[in-house]
Amino acid sequence: MPPVPPVGQVTPFIVAANWDSQAGALSVSANVPQIVEGDGTCTITASLGSVSVSDSFAASPSAGSTDCGTHSLSSSDFTAGEWTVVVAYASSTSAGSATNPNTVTIP
Repeated sequence: MPPVPPVGQVTPFIVAANWDSQAGALSVSANVPQIVEGDGTCTITASLGSVSVSDSFAASPSAGSTDCGTHSLSSSDFTAGEWTVVVAYASSTSAGSATNPNTVTIP
């Protein structure tokens, strides 16, 4: 059996993260620059203290990057405060987490 190639380190980038008060959800946009892959998964995680809310979804290839798109994260666990939002990405050949966590204020 041939050796399994090592997983390459990538860094997803959070384009925007905002609280949508009408929807009662966090809206997060992200991408993974400099790679184009069709088998990856993006995971958004929002944390406040010991409470953590996350969701995963398929990424899609675009011209010069892999696009996580814009997704809404909703949960009854969201309470007022300063939530830290991070995005992680994983595929068969790449993995990594955003180095630019965003802080979103939920009023």
